[in-house]
Amino acid sequence: MGTSLGSVGHIALALTTKSVGNDSKRLRAVVFPAAAQGMTALLGGHIDLVSSPVSNLVPHAADGKIRIIAIAAPKRLGGALSQTPTLREQGANVEVDNLRGVIGPKGLSAVQVSYWETTLKRMTDTPEWRKNLEKNLWENSFTGSEGSIKALRVQFDEMRTGLAELGLAKN
Repeated sequence: MGTSLGSVGHIALALTTKSVGNDSKRLRAVVFPAAAQGMTALLGGHIDLVSSPVSNLVPHAADGKIRIIAIAAPKRLGGALSQTPTLREQGANVEVDNLRGVIGPKGLSAVQVSYWETTLKRMTDTPEWRKNLEKNLWENSFTGSEGSIKALRVQFDEMRTGLAELGLAKN
């Protein structure tokens, strides 16, 4: 099902299971050393479901070897996944984001934060960055430090709830 207990994918499945009225603790998670082994197990019929980054799934879906049931994103993605519904569209009140970020040490000055925000924002406007987003089917959601703080708070609450649902943390 995923590469580690309590991963973003595992939590997305737990929250989805709860959202549709089932017991998340009844999920049987199979831990693999990497996403490739999970995909191999799915393709071989050894597991029923895998939660994985979409970039791992698209080639197998294009070949007709798997069916992508849903994405945990807030809205449909483009390209090869434009016809794949979100969990919300299918009745599960779930949205889980796998954030990527750059984090500095405590005590950075306002000038330092501004420098890095400007530099990273400039990087997100480059053709190389857009190509990387397209290749990995990622969304460009640069928010700067204030937006990142808000997003991390939301994700912390989501992860705590999901881990509690799985019995891996206290709520």
